[in-house]
Amino acid sequence: MRVDLLAVGGGFAGLVAANRAAEFGLAAAVIERGSEADYICNSRISTGVFHCGLWDVQESPDVLYDRIMEIADGAARPDLARCFAAI
Repeated sequence: MRVDLLAVGGGFAGLVAANRAAEFGLAAAVIERGSEADYICNSRISTGVFHCGLWDVQESPDVLYDRIMEIADGAARPDLARCFAAI
């Protein structure tokens, strides 16, 4: 298979890059390491709403809440951050 653009990773950046390349008529492909139907990844868990890509999404809810609040620097609603962290 020959492609003009190969996106490594099926997160938001990889999918957007591949889609944009296809819109310009290029042959694009995305390769992803996750093999299960519902593997854990930041894009799937946070849907881009919270930046926690460098943290384990399977961490305890209290740790995730603290990280969200720290990264948001006062901009996050505590109730929504607590809800997200508990997912």
